[in-house]
Amino acid sequence: MHPLTDAQARRTLEVVPVLLCHTDAKGQFTWLSPGWEEALGLPEESLLGRVCTEFVHPEDLEATLEALSALNSGQTVNDFENRYRHTNGSTVWLRWHACPSDGLIIAAASVVTTERTQRERLREQRDLLALSEEIAGVGHWRVELTTGQLHWSPLTFRIHGLAHTDPQPTMQEAVGFYHPDDRPQVDAYIRDSLEGTEVFDFELRLVRADKAERIVRSRGIVERDELGKAMFLVGTFQDITEARMLQRRLQDSERLGSISLLAAGIAHEINNPLQYVFANIGLAQERLEQLRTGNASPWTRELSALLNDAMHGSKQVARIVGDLKAFMNNDPGAAPKPLDPIEVLKTTISMSRAEVRQRARLGESLGPLPKVMADYAEMIQVFVNLLTNAAHAVEPMGLERARIRISCCTDAHGWAVVEIEDNGPGVPKQDQHRIFEPFYTTKPLGIGSGLGLHISRSIVERRGGRIKVNSTPGLTIFQVRMPPAPGQAPEEVEQDSDLPKVLIVDDDARVARTVSRMLESTYQCVVETEPKVALVRVLTEHFDLVICDVMMPGMTGWELIQAASEQKPKLRDITLLMSGADPEKHRPLNAPLLPCLEKPFGPAELREHAQRLSRTAQPYSV
Repeated sequence: MHPLTDAQARRTLEVVPVLLCHTDAKGQFTWLSPGWEEALGLPEESLLGRVCTEFVHPEDLEATLEALSALNSGQTVNDFENRYRHTNGSTVWLRWHACPSDGLIIAAASVVTTERTQRERLREQRDLLALSEEIAGVGHWRVELTTGQLHWSPLTFRIHGLAHTDPQPTMQEAVGFYHPDDRPQVDAYIRDSLEGTEVFDFELRLVRADKAERIVRSRGIVERDELGKAMFLVGTFQDITEARMLQRRLQDSERLGSISLLAAGIAHEINNPLQYVFANIGLAQERLEQLRTGNASPWTRELSALLNDAMHGSKQVARIVGDLKAFMNNDPGAAPKPLDPIEVLKTTISMSRAEVRQRARLGESLGPLPKVMADYAEMIQVFVNLLTNAAHAVEPMGLERARIRISCCTDAHGWAVVEIEDNGPGVPKQDQHRIFEPFYTTKPLGIGSGLGLHISRSIVERRGGRIKVNSTPGLTIFQVRMPPAPGQAPEEVEQDSDLPKVLIVDDDARVARTVSRMLESTYQCVVETEPKVALVRVLTEHFDLVICDVMMPGMTGWELIQAASEQKPKLRDITLLMSGADPEKHRPLNAPLLPCLEKPFGPAELREHAQRLSRTAQPYSV
């Protein structure tokens, strides 16, 4: 075996597609194989004696120094990649394998610029695909049929209620997400595709990881090799629950239009015979009364009672038909007119009685309200929806325990206020800010469309009103507030004008009312549950005292007082905060220090703080 000559050795190194080099501990080149000039654009003699980090891209310098440190500590470095700068201004990616040896560092580098460019391009394509899926709401999946390995895109994971970092499922696990009744159909679609159908497209029920039931659409196609062997099954995956619910609601709307025409005809047909039933019963009562004048025998008294019952029943039928006609004949496109909310509520109760009475006991407190500018049928739709939701909420409690109550009043601004409350389990805190969103529902699939509350809010706000919910376990209150129609004088609140005036601000209406009751003997109490409305009031009205909760949605008590005191600095002197937690945690920087009453507190403690402020502070003026 003959040793290689220097020329042969160099020639061998020239044909090896790897760059070799030796450096000292500082990374200074001491020997280089041929090929470096082509890689970096510098001849070998220009590189010798220079430190490798001179040529490293600035963004990779820190990692390169860490790799040199590891080599100097006796470690081997494999598959380390960094960028070198070519003399023509381009960037060269190198992949290193290096180890320390007798005070030197022996290294081999491969040029992987093309590979890195392809990897970066592939990553960009994957990111673009993921973004496209997010925009379109369509995920994808892929099955390698030779191995059975399944791949889901990140959106497909999320549709199943999983994180995209979770392990890729098996085919059996994927089919297991479908509703038990639908799994045989999934198996059949896949089997038919593999046997030659090629394409499948189905809509079936999916049970997510969080047990929520959704409707999904899956489309797939078989990819075959040049010999016709099935190699891959690929397809798309889409959650179409909301689309199908909207389609169902549109169909319901069309059916409702047909029912409206039918109901109008039925009402007409009922009213005709009802007319002569009314007339005949009335005439019979008159004749019977004439007979009773002379001789009130037992049979005449019994016959009179029977006729009275028949008349009462006929009036009930007439009232129901009248409500039905008013609802069906209403023109939703017509301009709103002044209407009495009490009449709307009475019709709502009549129309919803069958839905409610089998689920709960209904209480009513229908005080006088100002007329409001609204649409008759739309307001019925709002209140029927709220009543029906309450009935469904309390249904599991049983008729003996379930309670629903409708109450109404006129607030200090003259607005009509209607509250529908139930003693059901309540709306979870995390859902309360979402229940008015379209298609969001906490009801099982097929029970609620998720559009009722959204439509109700749209109707109320379109007429200048507000709708809100306040819910805890055992008590949920939906409140509808509507401004009075033009010319409707606000109901005067009887108050002693000599009493100081206090504004009570708390988003929980029950807390605000309780505070008001504790002070009403010595103060004129004004309650406001909307922080932003309260801000306007403290800037435009006169108050001798302000009592404000700290934690409220949209604006904290600190923020409210800080914003108001920029225009009314003396407001700080008459403000008392309330808090159920540590108020200092939520105090903004530079916010004024204010007295704070920790919940829970009693009447004596509240009155003591209020009187102390009243004695020491001067009220601000508008």
